[in-house]
Amino acid sequence: MALSGSLRVILLTTALACGKRAKPTENVADTPENQALMRKVDGYLTKCQNDHPETVFRLEDRYRERFGETAPLPSAEVALPRISDPKECLDAIAAAKAMAPALPEFDAAVTAFGAALSIIYRLTTPYDRTQAGRTHPELLAAFDTFDRAQALVFDQIYQINRKVHIAQFEQRVRKEGRTLANLVEETQLRGEDVVRFAAIPSGQLDQLDVPALSASLTLLERAIEGLNAFDATKPDETRSFPNFYRHVEHANQLAVAARQLAYRARSNVAFSDSEKLMISAGDEAAVVGTPGALAHAYNRMAEIR
Repeated sequence: MALSGSLRVILLTTALACGKRAKPTENVADTPENQALMRKVDGYLTKCQNDHPETVFRLEDRYRERFGETAPLPSAEVALPRISDPKECLDAIAAAKAMAPALPEFDAAVTAFGAALSIIYRLTTPYDRTQAGRTHPELLAAFDTFDRAQALVFDQIYQINRKVHIAQFEQRVRKEGRTLANLVEETQLRGEDVVRFAAIPSGQLDQLDVPALSASLTLLERAIEGLNAFDATKPDETRSFPNFYRHVEHANQLAVAARQLAYRARSNVAFSDSEKLMISAGDEAAVVGTPGALAHAYNRMAEIR
């Protein structure tokens, strides 16, 4: 059973939405190279990622949970969530592919994403239950292709965003030193690295790289310790820093969510029936030890500005 759920991840670009979900924050592109990178992915993000992955994952979860590998009979009552027309997304993909710089892996991933999205839309809008036996294998294959493509897209956009963010951060540290603002930014960078592990569907936690997640979590915890140490020595400065204590609180919550996800995956803790229902209903963020809960915790931290 696929329990991919829904998860929006805030990443620090012009309009980043991925893994399985994201929304925009500030534009960190400054050099011409970075600006070109952001322009290439921006249309795809705003026209594809802000809506389609979440609805497709919800559709997939509901369909697989009910039918699995067995095609529904023509008499079956099948109520599937609708997905929106992908035309604007497909146009954005075509435009992105035509733009510089050349990003072959990104272009291939978004092309596969668009193709799978088109098939899913065609087979389910409206859903023809009289053809279910014929379309069932095609629909499952499209779901599989979409899942793989979305994971690849997430990875590509994550790498693009990360490159831009780190370049700006390192430039500021060279100029300003390890100021409180830069220590906060370091925590955000560590959080960005942790949240990439939220890209995996919740039904595939056996594939989660737990050692890598644990290593990333350790770096986040060290960054949080740096903030606490600064607060202990310069409390007047931290008290005057906007939202400092909220930032630390949400960074700690992100670390907790990461530990819970690592524990569930490492210990192979199965989802209860009620947790499965919550995931299929799009409320994965409320289920402890899920990618959705990790993404939600990161979003709360990233929203503090």
